[in-house]
Amino acid sequence: MLDGLDAREASPLFADLTGMPPTYLQVGEHEALLDDSVRFAEALKAAGVETRIDIFPEMLHSFQMMAGFAPEDDDAITRFAGWVRPRLAQRVPLER
Repeated sequence: MLDGLDAREASPLFADLTGMPPTYLQVGEHEALLDDSVRFAEALKAAGVETRIDIFPEMLHSFQMMAGFAPEDDDAITRFAGWVRPRLAQRVPLER
């Protein structure tokens, strides 16, 4: 599947992240990929990328899918919207 590549060569954790766009990560405290998410955020920051990571207590993978049914999930969507809105406004002019 990796066509002869070492797994490290395929992992974003070991990539050159220079020039990546601002990145916002959300991860649940009980997510299997929590440690990888934290490491990825650290690697992005080390590469000079504007990075925010929010870890949500007691949440699992893709917990945001319950938005509208659970306050934690609504909070996650609200946080993301608050983070992304000003960044989109800086880069995408509105058509009139």
